[in-house]
Amino acid sequence: MIQTSFFPQHEKENKINKCRNCHEILPVTAFARHRPKANGIYTLDTRCRKCQSLLSQEEKEARRNASPKPNRCECCGKEEKLQIDHIHGTNTFRGWLCRSCNGGLGALGDSLEGAVQAAIYLENDKNKIIEALDKVFKEIFARTG
Repeated sequence: MIQTSFFPQHEKENKINKCRNCHEILPVTAFARHRPKANGIYTLDTRCRKCQSLLSQEEKEARRNASPKPNRCECCGKEEKLQIDHIHGTNTFRGWLCRSCNGGLGALGDSLEGAVQAAIYLENDKNKIIEALDKVFKEIFARTG
């Protein structure tokens, strides 16, 4: 993130940042600021205001379509504060996840392929991956069951 508290206003218009969603190169004024830290420096959001607005709208609509919030994360089963998970680019509600699971899935590209690539990285033996997948599958269905 760009630290911008030292830039005078006329210099901010010349500074640029890349949106992590749309990948456009935009002036820093197109990005929302986070609260200043104790040292007075603030950072910029990684998404431009336009992309952040679209994401917020998607989340609100997904929340309207959401099932009641459970007591546990639907991915790992831990009792933690839960976040709404939705399919990005749509209003489709996917589930309720803890912050760790939601962030982890996002880091893996929100895709089965990303999760499988991570599994193969962790364990290169196909039979062990299938065995672990079967175990986790049974545990999840026993919880939701």
